Amino acid sequence: RFKIALESNPSTGYGWRFVSDVDSSLLKLVEHQYIAKPNPEKVVGRGGQDEWLFEAIAAGSTSVALEYLRPWDSTSVEREVEFQIFIGE
Repeated sequence: RFKIALESNPSTGYGWRFVSDVDSSLLKLVEHQYIAKPNPEKVVGRGGQDEWLFEAIAAGSTSVALEYLRPWDSTSVEREVEFQIFIGE
């Protein structure tokens, strides 16, 4: 199992989404969650991070690509990331 964690702030309207489907012959998405940063001062708009937990189910190589955007505006891509995943025998 491995986790990808990326900074996020849904109060801005932005969110992460997969650029393309994850290769289900090699990876299984176990869990996705948003975790807010501690906010004892109750500051409005405080961000956090999105976390995806994956499980490798077969040997091989693939990639996981995500983009940070406002879902209603395809021209609003703020960031893109891509992770190369290598799964041994």
